[in-house]
Amino acid sequence: MKINTKFNKKLLAILSLAALANVAPLAPNDGLASNLALVEAQASSETNASDIEAIKQSMIEATPITEDQFGQISEDAWLAYVEQGNNQGGDPSAVYDWAIEDYPEVFEPEVTNFRTAMVENYNLDEESLNTVSDRDLLWLEYQIWMAAGGQEDLPALADALVEEHGVEYGQDDNERVEALKETMLASTPLTDDQFEAIPAQDWLAYADEVNEGGGDPSTVYNWAVEDYPEVFEDTIAYIRGTLVSDYNLNEESLNTVSDIDLLWLEYSVWVDAGNTEDFETLAQRLIDEHDVTQDDDEESPGDERLEAIKQSMIDATPLTDDQFEAIPATSWLEYSDRVNEGGGDPSTVYNWAVEDYPEVFEDTIAYIRGTLVSDYNLNEESLNSVSDIDLLWLEYSVWVEAGNTEDFETLAQRLIEEHDVIQDDEETPGETELERIRTVMIESTPITPDQFEAIPATTWISYTEQINEEGGDPSTAYNWALRDYPEVFEDMIAYIRGELINRYNLEEASLNERVSDQELLWEEYTVWLQNGEENLEALSQVLVQEYGVRTTSTQVPDEDEENTAPTLPNTGETRTSYSTYIMIAIVGLVGAALLLRDYFVNNKEA
Repeated sequence: MKINTKFNKKLLAILSLAALANVAPLAPNDGLASNLALVEAQASSETNASDIEAIKQSMIEATPITEDQFGQISEDAWLAYVEQGNNQGGDPSAVYDWAIEDYPEVFEPEVTNFRTAMVENYNLDEESLNTVSDRDLLWLEYQIWMAAGGQEDLPALADALVEEHGVEYGQDDNERVEALKETMLASTPLTDDQFEAIPAQDWLAYADEVNEGGGDPSTVYNWAVEDYPEVFEDTIAYIRGTLVSDYNLNEESLNTVSDIDLLWLEYSVWVDAGNTEDFETLAQRLIDEHDVTQDDDEESPGDERLEAIKQSMIDATPLTDDQFEAIPATSWLEYSDRVNEGGGDPSTVYNWAVEDYPEVFEDTIAYIRGTLVSDYNLNEESLNSVSDIDLLWLEYSVWVEAGNTEDFETLAQRLIEEHDVIQDDEETPGETELERIRTVMIESTPITPDQFEAIPATTWISYTEQINEEGGDPSTAYNWALRDYPEVFEDMIAYIRGELINRYNLEEASLNERVSDQELLWEEYTVWLQNGEENLEALSQVLVQEYGVRTTSTQVPDEDEENTAPTLPNTGETRTSYSTYIMIAIVGLVGAALLLRDYFVNNKEA
């Protein structure tokens, strides 16, 4: 068996008695797919050369053994194997297994080739792969060879090692799992602990199935809930307990709703509420859609009192409707009780909410800080010395004085006077600085003006500052943009995948499985630098050679041929490749990169 050798073999040719005067064939085993026969060498004091030749021919036709491997095992051993097979009702596969077991040194080079291919080309973890014995590896490869019609199938071997022997993927797939984790935590109610409780192999399998058959994070979430109900037991108990104790749902009636249906409905409500809990809506939908009954002996938090609190808070503070809903109803009722007992007003409640639920106000804080830096020229580092709570409280004070409306000019002035925040003397980032970054990025990377504009100005400024502190060039900023704003590049990704599949004959499933969106754009950028322009033919060659993407044919279509892009990308992050190092060297020579580097240096000195 030779790595990457393509050839067809018959499973076994039945040896005719006419060709083997001194050999009697063994009757084929019942259950074999074809009439397999072993050659029985007649016992004699001298080995008949034609007998050995017949055995060799049978073994080469019926198993992956090579002529060289056959020759390294003694003739006496082969004759003994054949006799043992005849006595025990064996077939060539049994003989092959005996040879693997008795002569491991003969197959050692082949095993080494397989292990190297699995690690280097199919990203299996070497240490994990070493837990599989040489004999088990060769036997598994033989089974796959048979299933493939007597041909080598290394991708199938890699999959079988993962699925049947628990071999883990290498670093690249670990990064892919991390990317999937980030997506699932952001897009579903899944928690970090729940994600970790489900094997990484299953997450990758879910992602692959979505990529091939369609779906989104909700599809994956549903599969996880169905396959691992025990992982969600605590969440289910919490949901049921809250619905019964705080929203007066009848426990017995609620128990008629299955755990999976409850979690799926809770997820639907979570999405509708902006990726946050909304037990009031969940309770109502259970009543409306699942006929769950409600007890009448307790007051529900969703009554007129809560609505009155909400209206008062939205009228008297900068709190938004979404922010109010993101904080549990029980907290608002508790705040109201505390104010009624100890004194206070909506400003007191607002301050408690800011302190207790800082995550609810993260977007507001980012908006305020970004506006003060970009439009009112406050020094970002100096502004960061003011805590989030102090900033929100001061913004609230200014909001009240301005008649319940924003007043950033006054807010900026009070930060300068009361918190010693300093003001930069340069023009705002929306003018000279951002324009220079824009020019360099468009000249030095494949990014388009529309893509640049789709990413916030504050992000480009942040990238610039990080490069000044840690080092880097336009390629660094471009890679961060690919990582942080994948949605901006969706059209480009669809176009490139469509061209590679339809014009350059890359196999769609293989491309989607082996190359993530960020990897695809990164390699396209590398080729762009090397050629000075888009060159998808060169990109297709890189993906075949470095990522193992399969092709459907070797013919390249005419330039006029139409193409259609696929719609669903893979999941994952960047992977280090040789072309990355080539790219870094080339970027050092790009004039625009030097321009940005000079700009960064000048900006620091200023």
